[in-house]
Amino acid sequence: MPETVHQRDSKTTARLADIAMDTLRRQLATADALDAKAWQALGAGSVILALGVVGDLGGLVLVLPLAGYVCVAVGSFFCLRVRRFEVMPSTTGLWQDNWFRPVADLDHTVIYALVTAEATNRAILHDKARDLRVALVGLAIETAALVLVALF
Repeated sequence: MPETVHQRDSKTTARLADIAMDTLRRQLATADALDAKAWQALGAGSVILALGVVGDLGGLVLVLPLAGYVCVAVGSFFCLRVRRFEVMPSTTGLWQDNWFRPVADLDHTVIYALVTAEATNRAILHDKARDLRVALVGLAIETAALVLVALF
């Protein structure tokens, strides 16, 4: 039995909704992973700086590791700050705007909202990744400075 246009359209709509929801789930998982890495960088930076302090490296020698730690702390702070991710339109808004429309229009509204959310979230993830890079560069500076001090 051949498919009707409506059946084909509903399958396409369902597939697009699945793809959009999967993309949003992956974005949220990526945000969680970036946050976890920022916490790890902050913890490692704290330990590395403490090793420098405990090792009786005094005064001017600790300036570069301390500057690296400041980069770690600032990058981690900005990576971890609260941001509002777009996930789904609210059910109240969907009801108020679409209760009188056909189901196909509602499906298209939800898919459009998911695609728009994906673009918004992509920008947020880009910023989080940039902030994490700052923290990791600070961690590298801090580590390299202490290693160089320990060697010389």
